[in-house]
Amino acid sequence: MFFLPVLIFLILDKRKKFLYLKKDVNKAIEHYMILQIVINLLNIYSIIKKGSFDLGSGDIIAGTFRFPMTVKADSNNMLFSLSMILLLFVYLNFCQNLKKAIILPLILIIFLASVNHLIVIALVSLILSYFSIISFFTWCRIFIFSGIFIFLCKLLQPANFYNIVNKIYTIILVFIVNFKYLKDLSLKFQYIENLFSDFLKYPYMFFLGSGLGTYSSRAALYLTGDYVNLPISNISKFMLGNTYPLFLSLKKFSLGSFNYPWGSFFSLLAETGIIFSVILMILFAKELKKVINQKRRFVFILIFFILIGFMENYYEYFQATFIFFFTLICYHNSGSYFMFKKKANEDL
Repeated sequence: MFFLPVLIFLILDKRKKFLYLKKDVNKAIEHYMILQIVINLLNIYSIIKKGSFDLGSGDIIAGTFRFPMTVKADSNNMLFSLSMILLLFVYLNFCQNLKKAIILPLILIIFLASVNHLIVIALVSLILSYFSIISFFTWCRIFIFSGIFIFLCKLLQPANFYNIVNKIYTIILVFIVNFKYLKDLSLKFQYIENLFSDFLKYPYMFFLGSGLGTYSSRAALYLTGDYVNLPISNISKFMLGNTYPLFLSLKKFSLGSFNYPWGSFFSLLAETGIIFSVILMILFAKELKKVINQKRRFVFILIFFILIGFMENYYEYFQATFIFFFTLICYHNSGSYFMFKKKANEDL
């Protein structure tokens, strides 16, 4: 299931007449963003009432992914943040007559949603995507923007800020002192170590995979009967040896996505094997080659999409990745429509 969006992209991208964006798409995107802003402004009252933007307060920011003014322990705020980051990318790069009155509130709401790993990944992707630029002023702008963001994070979300800093510091320290203690920092690191142990134990699994829904994908988690309430349960031996016991431990204590014993990138490799994974990536890269070579900003979204696969099973949330693949199809097939931006803007 996790590679379904990619396959849909590969199929539809061959149909040149499948989609051609009209100018009204600007209004459609703007109206959708305004809707998200309005709904989340209704929810922000609880954050103001608490007087804090830290930690769990951001869980209420989920827009249309959750019924307004309700709070649940689910992943909807993560899906909302991911979708809004991708949508903001589409808006900034593809639409005309950009409105700061929409952009700034949307950035604020993404920030208040407190999905720290997505924000950090976005900043890292932004910096990496500009490695090929030797412009001093461009780099100054990137560092100034990053500095302002870090300052606001420390000011408005001090607990989140120090939580991130402590995690990064601890990981670097363990890498320097003794790499073998890395697994003690998080269930995710234990999961990764167990995954490579399984590859050594079952060599065929590395090449051909354990089978769909048998290791750590969302389908595999659903089949446990514990991830959601289902009347069926079918836990494979591969999952029993790694993901499932770690998942049960996760119920007792949670440190966010940093601690989740799964991730789409690892699930893809474990369940389909290196052969299928490489074939899929080659086909995908082949379709993206022209786009990546022409648009530096697209490199940002590509890096961003790869990195999020290490944190969560995001590739399987079609409602969150739809905008990304929709953008790819529009970008590739209707590229001539998007060439209105001045060359000066392309070098930013």
